Amino acid sequence: FEAVRTEDKKEASVFLFEKRIADKLHKPRRREVVAETLRKDLCYLEQLKHPKILTVLHGIEECHDSLAFAAEP
Repeated sequence: FEAVRTEDKKEASVFLFEKRIADKLHKPRRREVVAETLRKDLCYLEQLKHPKILTVLHGIEECHDSLAFAAEP
């Protein structure tokens, strides 16, 4: 999704993952495994600083049915 950061009016992209999508995979505990992988990989992405790699503007926000984070467009 397209977004605008309120602090400095900088454009951003919001990435949203709905956990119920992982439920459609026919393996036990797939929802938890996919969510944990996304959390871990986003932590790595937040630490990386390079012009060719996506820059995270706002870290992960999680609720019971989705995960989201904001990055440069």
